[in-house]
Amino acid sequence: MKTIDKLRDLQNLDLIIHQLHQRLHEIPVFCARLLEDFKRQEEKMAGLEKESRKLQVAQKETELEIAGNEEEIKKLSRKIPEVKTNKEYSALLSEIEGLKKKISEAEDQAIGFMDRVTAIKTSIKEEGKVIAAERKLIEEQTRKLSSEEASLKERLAEEEKKRPVLAEEAISRETLAVYVRILESKGNRKAVVEVVNDSCSGCHFRLPTTTIDQLRKGTELVFCEGCSRILYF
Repeated sequence: MKTIDKLRDLQNLDLIIHQLHQRLHEIPVFCARLLEDFKRQEEKMAGLEKESRKLQVAQKETELEIAGNEEEIKKLSRKIPEVKTNKEYSALLSEIEGLKKKISEAEDQAIGFMDRVTAIKTSIKEEGKVIAAERKLIEEQTRKLSSEEASLKERLAEEEKKRPVLAEEAISRETLAVYVRILESKGNRKAVVEVVNDSCSGCHFRLPTTTIDQLRKGTELVFCEGCSRILYF
């Protein structure tokens, strides 16, 4: 087998290994994103529950305020028979009317609190259903991803065992060093590329006739003058 063929086989293997590493890196990142999204939903639920408790406390305080004013009206009403002047009578009635007005305003406020609590409880119930469904989905996805991760690690171990045979044992150290240097400098992980229509398929550089002639002889490695990749027909 020619050196160029061995390099192509090595590149195919290296690409597989790279893709396996890439996917193994993506899995925990994806899992973390799932958990982060779920955490935001839980925080939303916690916010709704906190708001509900706050409104219920406010509603209770308003109801106590109403009860206090109603008790005060009873006390003032009991004083009416005791007043001796019209001025005192008018002042007492004015105070009672003021308390009644406060009670009316507080009752409207209490109803508003009650309506908001009811609406929030409905939202909490709906959000609870969403969270339960999301939790189940995340558990299923996590199980699948864990299984995939285990399979990928097993596959990676198998592929990495093959590499020394293709690399150190089948290709000279000097050629391997050149290949690795080119591979690591290319974003698409291709150090060995095909010549198509007398052009490098890696960078589309139009190859001179001398380069084409060298390739046809097949006696040595030929490099693209545009991107330095190793060429083959």
